[in-house]
Amino acid sequence: MRVLRDVGIGGRMGGLLIAVSLSTLAVTAVVDFAVWPLILGRTSVTSVNVLAVILGFGCAVIASATASVLIARRVNRSVERLAGAVQQVADGRPGVRVAPVSLGPGADQLVGAFNEMASRLESTDRSQRRLLADLAHEIRTPVSVLDGYLEAIQDGVVPPDEVTLTMLREQTTRLARLTDDVLSVSHAEEGRLDLKPSIVDVSDLVRSAARAAWTAYTHDGVELRVVVGSERMQVHGDRQRLDQVLANLLTNALRHSPAGGLVEIFAVRVPQRRVRIAVADHGDGIDAEHLPWIFERFYRTDVARDREHGGSGVGLTISKAIVTAHGGHLWVESEGAGHGATFAMTLPAL
Repeated sequence: MRVLRDVGIGGRMGGLLIAVSLSTLAVTAVVDFAVWPLILGRTSVTSVNVLAVILGFGCAVIASATASVLIARRVNRSVERLAGAVQQVADGRPGVRVAPVSLGPGADQLVGAFNEMASRLESTDRSQRRLLADLAHEIRTPVSVLDGYLEAIQDGVVPPDEVTLTMLREQTTRLARLTDDVLSVSHAEEGRLDLKPSIVDVSDLVRSAARAAWTAYTHDGVELRVVVGSERMQVHGDRQRLDQVLANLLTNALRHSPAGGLVEIFAVRVPQRRVRIAVADHGDGIDAEHLPWIFERFYRTDVARDREHGGSGVGLTISKAIVTAHGGHLWVESEGAGHGATFAMTLPAL
């Protein structure tokens, strides 16, 4: 029965044509064997033969034409609906969707694939608009500061002393850092990361990342706990890039943890020859509405944070690209605001 259901649109159209042919034969048989005998008693055999053939052929043609027109109209309506939706997407309206066409599993898969494509295009379009808005916001602040101070210096209101020049230099450095961040994201998302893989001991990787972050955690009064499995764990990857990922995750966890809080970094071997590394905090947490966008460029759950307090907003984007380039997967879990968050990744183990 499953084979019959999965014949697809081609098989279904073939079945309909066979049904039309059988209906043609049925109409001919009805005319020849039902209508013919009724007329047989009233006219000659020759007239009956000719009339039967004419009636049978005529009725069969009418039945076949009617069935074919109905089938063609149904298929044509479905194709036109899909073609119209495709044209709307091509015209820049990715919000359009197509209802199921009821022409079999194959046609339903086609419609489903189109709707999925439209959804992704719509998401990409929103992401691009948000990216442009975020970039404009990120650039506006330092440019406004530079313009204001330069105008003040020109008017003689602010002296071009060492303090003022240092502040202006900080703003230009901020713009340069933003440019570097954008280039890094572009390279990461295009798969143009310069990886130098080698055999990496996961336990050493995790402990080294914790040691590097220890000073910042001590300064903010947050405890950093390392939990590493006793078994030997090795991956094939770029040590510096993996250090970069863990540094980003640990910095992010510290930023969202209160004084006296706890952040844990785990490393354990999991099934299917994978190693799982996770950084869990018990701080701000993440609402469900933000989870799908956490790894988007320049996305922040707290829009009040600026680059000085919340980072550039691309660290997680770059981290995800690095993990993906290593054949791994990076994701986030959180039960909501106030319940902390866990950033976890899996990498292929040796």
